[in-house]
Amino acid sequence: MYQLRSDPEMVPETAIKQSLPPCQVKCPIGEDIQRTNVLISLLPDDYELAREGIIQIGDYLYEMNPLFTICGYICGLCEHECNYKAEGGAIRRRLLKRFLSDTYTPHLPEKKPNAIKSDNHKVAVIGGGPGGLMCAWELSKRGHKVTLFDSSPKLGGAIRYIPNYRLPDGVLDDAVNNLVRIAGVEVKLGKKVENLARLKRHYDAIFIATGTPTPRPLTFGSDVVYGQDLEGVKQGLELLGEVRAGKVSDDLYKGKRVIVIGGGNVAFDVARTARRL
Repeated sequence: MYQLRSDPEMVPETAIKQSLPPCQVKCPIGEDIQRTNVLISLLPDDYELAREGIIQIGDYLYEMNPLFTICGYICGLCEHECNYKAEGGAIRRRLLKRFLSDTYTPHLPEKKPNAIKSDNHKVAVIGGGPGGLMCAWELSKRGHKVTLFDSSPKLGGAIRYIPNYRLPDGVLDDAVNNLVRIAGVEVKLGKKVENLARLKRHYDAIFIATGTPTPRPLTFGSDVVYGQDLEGVKQGLELLGEVRAGKVSDDLYKGKRVIVIGGGNVAFDVARTARRL
């Protein structure tokens, strides 16, 4: 099987000019999309050999982004900038990553934890969403000891608002639990930090990744639209959070008409969730 290399002994060749593909530029973490797409295309027909190759590709992706197994279900930003989108359609990178994810995830329990150095720094990370988890991962790779605080009963942050039909609970739980185990992170759930000075006495640094949990009010120009506090009016994230937590009965909206104001991802998730109710 081919061998992926990213060791310090590799010597990059001098190039006059390097142009990154638009899909990689669009990716928030700069994932090497073309390289791994080519490696997927080279997978052999033999199942066991192909699985070995997928694990190599997965290890390469996991090092940069331990949440890549989730991206195959909910992301796809790179497809908007694909060179082929006007010539037969964009390469379905999201589905390719989902294919990798479904084969690679069962391998994650076999991965050894990162080596934490006892004489390195202790860092407190406040917030267990994508930002806090990625910070904990990067610090862990450098040997630092991380304690992660989150006021929720589960890690995941805003990812937990994504409907179950798009991101199954098992996929999200596997990704988060494996990241925490491999990174050697101490997790304190249901802990709302109220005093940073007290926390600073026990940790060398604090990283705050609480996100933006407060929904934006609906405005018209500079004025706030009247009626947002009326009965039957909900913020999109509020509804998605209640449904995901099982707090909304199946017959609450049955036979009723629902208006969704907005046209982004949250609006579509709310509309499709309402239809399912």
